[in-house]
Amino acid sequence: LLNNISWWLEPAGYPQMGGFRYIVLTFACLLTFGNYYSYDLPSTLETDIRSYFGSPCTSNAKDGDNNTCVPCLPYFDTCELLSSESYNTLYLVYAWVNAALTLPGGILVDKIGPSKTAIIYAALVLVGQLLFTLGVAITNFIPVIAGRVLLGIGGGSISVVQAAIIARWFKGKELAVAFGIALTASRLGSMLNFFVTTPFLHAVEPSGLEKTLFFSCGLCLFSVICAFIYALLEKRAKKLGLNKEKEAEGGSEDKPKKRFQFKAILSFPSTFWVLCVCLIMFYNTVFPFIADAPDFIKQKFYDCGSNIKPCNDSIAFDASVTAGVPYYFSAVFSPLAGAFADRFGRRTWMIALGSIFSVASFAIASSTSITPIASLIILGAGYTISAAALWPSIPLLVDVSYVGTAVGIASALQMVSVGVFNILVGYVQDSFPTPVNPYFNTFLLLLTSGGIALLFAIVLILLDFKRGGKLNKGKVVEPSDIPTKINSPSKEEGMSETDPLLS
Repeated sequence: LLNNISWWLEPAGYPQMGGFRYIVLTFACLLTFGNYYSYDLPSTLETDIRSYFGSPCTSNAKDGDNNTCVPCLPYFDTCELLSSESYNTLYLVYAWVNAALTLPGGILVDKIGPSKTAIIYAALVLVGQLLFTLGVAITNFIPVIAGRVLLGIGGGSISVVQAAIIARWFKGKELAVAFGIALTASRLGSMLNFFVTTPFLHAVEPSGLEKTLFFSCGLCLFSVICAFIYALLEKRAKKLGLNKEKEAEGGSEDKPKKRFQFKAILSFPSTFWVLCVCLIMFYNTVFPFIADAPDFIKQKFYDCGSNIKPCNDSIAFDASVTAGVPYYFSAVFSPLAGAFADRFGRRTWMIALGSIFSVASFAIASSTSITPIASLIILGAGYTISAAALWPSIPLLVDVSYVGTAVGIASALQMVSVGVFNILVGYVQDSFPTPVNPYFNTFLLLLTSGGIALLFAIVLILLDFKRGGKLNKGKVVEPSDIPTKINSPSKEEGMSETDPLLS
């Protein structure tokens, strides 16, 4: 098939200049599809998971002797739900494993290339979700946790592979556009979860929970297939000379590689560390809340859900779809926000504005009865604006040789913090419930984190101004970074798959 269509994919014998690289981009985007769907699956299924793994109540408890018992149909007549803290452990283990292995995962990409690592990490995502499904099928929470651990190992690293592929194929050519498309495509997995999971669960009853999880395994398998197709595309490109490896001793391994030095981290400017605090505290307000948002919507606006009574199918669907609003907003507007930051700068102000939006969103959700869509749109706007400014600011603050290290540090700190915050949210929900105003104490916690993010954003504004305003400048690309001519590869040299992809 690739031979037959090569006449239009490969103008002038150089596939990187034609549609070939957009075919590669398509499959690179789909690498993370199964992971993003599976990551957010517990959020949509929170009530079912907590009921399924709950403890059946005794007959005395049914009569009201135990006020912790609630209806748990179709799994039990009544039960004591799995605690919020245990439920949020599903996100904790993912975040912490992700944080620990993101940097080593990037090193492995550099060492053996994206083709092999794409298959390895996509397969880990699939095995992790299969193990999660097995744990549900046998009603054992240990395999469920183990599955989330494997999902975290593969999920964080597959995103690194995706970034490496895009940098490899689009460097100097529509790089920002390609990253924007990848972000949007990745969020489609989350969007599909919020739209499809609840209707699918009820459509395939009985055993709807197990069948829904098997469906998610099918999507992870789809990502594995995309990884193999990407590897075939790379193999085809190599035959055409695009990434022809040097024949001498393992391709690019003869090139000297810079050794990683921990002391280099100490040379990072203070603006980088302040930026990391902004990033950590802001993301603490987004991901932990979205993980519990469906249940919050059910309890506050429909008087059902965990600790109350089961919701009907229509309410459960509405809550799960509504909870995904921040992701829908981000999927549509992230490329535009990134283009604004590239053109006009003002990154520190965008970070501060995003924090203001998150604080406003939680203030509205906690103290008013306005439709949750309003507060979630505001949160989505804050998420989009801040993300478009936070991550692209990192390369502006550190030496180009350590951009990969700096991004790895920021990612690791973010995931550790989000993992802790997920558990903290669960603890607050279990220990300090507010039945009259559901999740009120949780919102106080989120407001505190958003306020800290805003405070450090102001510090970042002042610090950046003192250092020359680098983060607020537009059009930061230097002329020397823009290639003026792309030459076809010769027999002697080409782009090897194991050339450094991440600094």
